[in-house]
Amino acid sequence: MPTAESLRDTLNYFKQQREKKLQEARAFDVTIQQLERELGENPDSGELSINLGDSLPPMVERVEVSTNGRKPEIRPDEFFGMTQAEAARKYLKRVGHAVSFDELVSALQAGGCKVGGDNPKKVLYISLIRNTRDFVPPQPGYIGLREFYPGVARLGKEKPQKSSKKRAGKTKPRTVGTSKKRQTKQETLKATAVKPGATPSSDSSELSAAVRSALGDKQLHSADEIVSAVSSTLGRPVAKIGVFGVLKKRDTFEKVEGKFKLK
Repeated sequence: MPTAESLRDTLNYFKQQREKKLQEARAFDVTIQQLERELGENPDSGELSINLGDSLPPMVERVEVSTNGRKPEIRPDEFFGMTQAEAARKYLKRVGHAVSFDELVSALQAGGCKVGGDNPKKVLYISLIRNTRDFVPPQPGYIGLREFYPGVARLGKEKPQKSSKKRAGKTKPRTVGTSKKRQTKQETLKATAVKPGATPSSDSSELSAAVRSALGDKQLHSADEIVSAVSSTLGRPVAKIGVFGVLKKRDTFEKVEGKFKLK
């Protein structure tokens, strides 16, 4: 049979849960009233009827709507103890759209998240751009959550290659013509190799995302323009042959008079 002490603990637990739900509802109410005021409408948030001047409980976050150039108010401990990805995810959800890396670095540092190094912007970029499951760059210099863009296919799902069947029979002897073809192929590979100083991408999904971003305006662009934009997005020079490999996906890209665009 439950003791009076255990019943009291259970009662306190449910009271705390109820208070949390009420505080969450009050936070939504505040945001709704702010939006109504921005639109010039008479604030009427519904059941709770909270005034913007009311003092909120400590657990409720006071949020400034990110309109007219204003940004959310960040508490000094809001991202303390979080990883960069966790803090970035929380901030982007509050804002509701993609932001520049400059804004994101400032917000995370203001909230107590450690983004160090001589170039914090580059450190954060490298940390987030590899996480293609949660983050996506809609254009160079900006980052958003993948959930903001439900129409964008998830990257990294390559089609399985068909296994080639071994042909039965004797192996044909090498001929002079075959040797010349191999020599020509080796020369082609050398000509298209990455130039000194360039870093080949080890992540095909990262390169694909950068190419999509470069063609995000759905306008025609030359190969050189695309390579330049992709290099700017990734922060390093990329090989032209790698970009062409991505552009071969006819179901995603279209070639018109020597230029490319998204379908």
